[in-house]
Amino acid sequence: YSAHVHHWPQPGELARTPMLGQDMPEANAYLEDLPPMSSPKKPPKQLLHLVFGGELTSLAGVEFRDLKRLDVVGIYPNYAEAYAAWKGAAHRTVDNALMRYFIVHMHRLLDPEHPSKNDAGAQT
Repeated sequence: YSAHVHHWPQPGELARTPMLGQDMPEANAYLEDLPPMSSPKKPPKQLLHLVFGGELTSLAGVEFRDLKRLDVVGIYPNYAEAYAAWKGAAHRTVDNALMRYFIVHMHRLLDPEHPSKNDAGAQT
């Protein structure tokens, strides 16, 4: 029996797989963005997202049947919260095939010169 002690890498240290010892570039890139563990926590940067939806005129496009009946679900400080709200709204209207909800990356519209790497993999 041998006890394994796991060492979680600190920012600046290379992350390695426990068995193979190979570099894990995706983990290293993530660790480089983390503040040192002893630093005081800064609130995360606000990345505003709007969630809204409505009934479309057809499944082939994105034209709403009645703009006065658009459902503005809310504005959220990050993609994760917006996605949760979008998913809830979409599930509530699953019986109407023409009802669609969308997530708008407002932070990209407000500051197009500085895209967020946090939203790089986000699908809308």
